[in-house]
Formats: sequence, C-alpha cells, structure tokens
Amino acid sequence: MARGPVSPAVARFMAARQVGAAGPPLTGTLGDRINQGYDRAFHRYEVNGERADVSPHFRMAGGFNQKNVAAGMKALEGRLGTKPGQVPLDVAGRVMAGRGTPADVGRVTQALIDAGKLPAADTAHPTLESRIRQMMWDHGVGIDCAGYVQQTLAAAHGKTPAQLGLKDPLNEDLGALDHNPNFQRRHVLDAAVGDVITLKDVSPSEPGHTVLVAEHLERTGAEMVTYFKPGDPRAEPFLRSRALTVLVVDSSWGAGEHGKAEGAGVNRQTWIHDRETGQWAAIKREHTPAEVTGETPYDGHTLVGAYGVR
Repeated sequence: MARGPVSPAVARFMAARQVGAAGPPLTGTLGDRINQGYDRAFHRYEVNGERADVSPHFRMAGGFNQKNVAAGMKALEGRLGTKPGQVPLDVAGRVMAGRGTPADVGRVTQALIDAGKLPAADTAHPTLESRIRQMMWDHGVGIDCAGYVQQTLAAAHGKTPAQLGLKDPLNEDLGALDHNPNFQRRHVLDAAVGDVITLKDVSPSEPGHTVLVAEHLERTGAEMVTYFKPGDPRAEPFLRSRALTVLVVDSSWGAGEHGKAEGAGVNRQTWIHDRETGQWAAIKREHTPAEVTGETPYDGHTLVGAYGVR
C-alpha cells in the first residue's frame, strides 16, 4: 500500500527496504518470504557518488522494445564471456528475454553503466533511478510479469518451478494453472497470501497479466480514508463502504509503448474492491492516492481467478 500503517506488512513496505541480490534462502512466514523476494528485486547502483535502489524495468519478449535487444547486445560487446567481470552470454540472453533473475538484471545493468550507456540527466529523467530505468528500456533489459511471479512464488514456497509443475522458466506464462494439479483455484476476493492472480488479454497487443498476493486485508471505508485523494467524488462509495477487500500484489508491470519509468517494472500495487458496489480502485505507486479503476483493478484486464499452491 502507499500511505499510512494499515497493517504491519504495509508499514514495513513503507520503511527502507533491504536491497540485495540472490542472497540466502527466504525465511519466516509465507508473507515474510514474499516480502524478502520483493526486497531482493531492488539492486543498488552507485554513479559518481549518487546511489539509487532500482528494481528491474518491464521487458517482455516480443514487446514494444523488442528492437532494443540488438542495441543491448551491441552495447555489451567485449563484456560478455566467462572471465571475471564479464557477463555470461546465457545470463544476458535470459535478461533480454524478460526471464532473468533480478540479480541477473542487476549484473547486466551494471555492465551497461560501466560501458558508458547511462543517459545524462534531463527534464524527463532527472534522477539516477529514472536514468537507469530509461537505459534498461533502451537496451531491452528487464523482467516480465510471469518471469517475476514464478521466480518469487517458487522461492517463497521453497520449491523449484518443476516441483510446482511449471514449464521451463523461459516458456512458462502461468496461463494454464487450471490444468496444473499443484494449484487450486478460488475466487479473486478469496485470494490468500502466496496466491497467483491471473488476468485476461485485453487485445493482441496487450497480453494478460499475473500478480503474486503479498497480503489480504478486510477493511471498512472509514479505515481507508487516507488512501484516497481528498474530495474525489469517485472515491465516496469506497469511503462509505462497510466491506472493502484489500489485496497487496507484486508483479512486473507494463511500461507502455515508450517505456514509462514510474510504476512500471517490478513494483507493488494495492487493489481495493468494494464488495457493496463491485468497483475496484488501485494504488499504483508508493506515496500516491488510490485511483478508482472500475470493474477491474488493472488497465482493463478482466480477472480470471486466484491460484494457491496445494
């Protein structure tokens, strides 16, 4: 969630995250392990004394920036290989297919910075984080939604993708969980921590989406006042509601045609459903108010269902 301590997990999300690479096995409750997986998606970069903790941008094979992969491989010339300090070719390949690990993305991104590919600051990209994200987009670097969700799902459950009955990570899109005996389907509003929620395609150019549930809360509108923009008339039914379902969800979110930096890539959203009206709202980025989104929480994608590991 974006503002205010609705729960300990939300308060923790607002605090400074522990940035890291692959790290030791995830520990604690299932929710703890999902939070740790999310934290580890953020890689710390330092350029000329300035630091930024940046998660992978969105990258999908065949996506809007497919043509940028060639630029990425060219930029890494002389930095690919098995020698110390080089990036193995298979790692770069996975990253540019949107299916590397966050640690892989950090490794490739650092190599691009070392190669002098970080763009200069300008009005559109004033911060180090926004510059790094633009560089990722321009060179075909990042993770797609199914790539992030399946990795964190497996790690949080202490299993390999194969043990969950999933295909090779390069080919698994999480679209056939109805036919996977390792998962049980339930209504989205009954989603539990650790469930995968899938959403349908909007169009051929806007494929479906998957998210991982980090937290499920039941709240009233009175408890959610600080999460909506004051005076927003569309928020009034939510604020009057006696039955709001709140789902905190992690994924790698689409970046559109031009690679928007804010809210895209690996990020945490909060979805709010009013059981009295059937409407959804979403907090799409930290420190931003909830936006009423209508019949579905994310960019017009119809919800399919929630899938929990048996």
